[in-house]
Amino acid sequence: MTLGTSLPISGWSKSSIATQALLRWSLLVIGLVALLFVQSVRADVAIRVQAQAQPVTDPIQAFVTVTDASGNPVGGLDAADFTVKLDTKVLSSPTFSLPPAAPGSTQHVSIVFAMDYSPSVVDTSLAAMQEAVITFINSMKVGDYAAIVKFNKTNPNKASVVQQFVQIDGVSGPNRTALIAAVNSDYPGRESNVLDAVLVSVDAFNSPAVTLPSGPRAIVLVSDGAENSSSANFNTALQSAIDANVSIFTVGVGDFTSTTSQRILNNLPTETGGDFYPTSDAATIAGAYVQISQLLNNEYLLAFVSDIADCNTHTLEVQVTGQAAATANFTRCTTLFVPDLGGMTVAEATTALAYVGMIVGTQTQQPNQFAPVGTVLSQSPSLGAVATSGGKVNLVLSSGPAPVAVPNVVGMTEAAARTAITGAGLKVGTVTRQTSTGVTSGNVISQTPAGATQALTGSSVDLVISSGAPKSSGGGGATGPLEVLAGLLLASFLRRRRSA
Repeated sequence: MTLGTSLPISGWSKSSIATQALLRWSLLVIGLVALLFVQSVRADVAIRVQAQAQPVTDPIQAFVTVTDASGNPVGGLDAADFTVKLDTKVLSSPTFSLPPAAPGSTQHVSIVFAMDYSPSVVDTSLAAMQEAVITFINSMKVGDYAAIVKFNKTNPNKASVVQQFVQIDGVSGPNRTALIAAVNSDYPGRESNVLDAVLVSVDAFNSPAVTLPSGPRAIVLVSDGAENSSSANFNTALQSAIDANVSIFTVGVGDFTSTTSQRILNNLPTETGGDFYPTSDAATIAGAYVQISQLLNNEYLLAFVSDIADCNTHTLEVQVTGQAAATANFTRCTTLFVPDLGGMTVAEATTALAYVGMIVGTQTQQPNQFAPVGTVLSQSPSLGAVATSGGKVNLVLSSGPAPVAVPNVVGMTEAAARTAITGAGLKVGTVTRQTSTGVTSGNVISQTPAGATQALTGSSVDLVISSGAPKSSGGGGATGPLEVLAGLLLASFLRRRRSA
């Protein structure tokens, strides 16, 4: 049967059937092309927002990544491919910038690598940390900028810039060589001062030795988050990064399971538009750096000025042509966090908490040999918890050294007595010697304070040591009353004879 002898629908001509068939094929081709486009772009859009800019008249920045079905960045998009809504209202003309990796882009990446050189990181992850930073540097484009910060508390430089910002040059260029040498340089010391390192890293952006290009600015901080010795306050360090429009990406290494570590490593990125990458071995450390590199180099930047000045939660929605919208919530205000009160007096803790709208709660005492009386040993909630207006922070305060039982050393040799006293956490005080007919020479006659009494750790115990029985004044034996009387009579007789 041919199309000309039998028509499926009464009244349609051969030409109209042909036209319909062509139209169907055209629609099918268009649909396939659209399908291919959607598959190549895929509904995988990620947004990170920098909105806590100060002052609030500064633009809100939305960094948008678009990936395909394989997770690879999608390039070739332009402003027309993006629809941006703020709280459901379409923004008419956000500023659009191509990713640094896009052909023709004028954007470049500027990064400070902040490297934790405390023993808890060095002993477990030094080689992996250094290798990951070097790999990252080698993947950076010519025209990008990098600097190196290292930190621990007892190093003479504490947290410091060991390599100022330099522009990435050729594979064996002098700048790249200097960066790698700085990564591999030693930085001896102990104790972790993460927040000091954040301030130093931000200062490197605020006062660079060279003019940095436009484009993403980030601190890549590798640490276990074990903050225990910074001079900087958490809120001050965080605000400095927000004011400088710098994102913080944290890579957790070693043991970062403590509550404080988790809060530091999570909150710094959350509040600055970065991300936290927990790692467990060399491979995942390297993978974290690869992800950060891909992200920073392939983000489309959408920036816009907003009159939002409140502290409410707002929603930014970005839709890329051909796929579902992605959303991100943000607040225009900086979140305040509970500060570290360790080592402070109650008065100092009260002042620090007032800054974040909180007050001192319960106060309990605990002995401590090293912390001055009345200073904070611990707190709850701890450093990095979100501050709540009017909330309380409970404190455990040092009551000074704990009292200990004084050992009873009477009758011991001096050497044994000294060992017993120092072993109890006390020290030997004044030692005097005294004759004794009942205590062997070199042994303890008495002590102050007495044995079994309570004394403060580190206080002194005075000892009286036997020097043995008293010596006689004659030719050997004991001198009794008759011998004394005979001596007196003899002396009197001799005096009379000399005078005669």
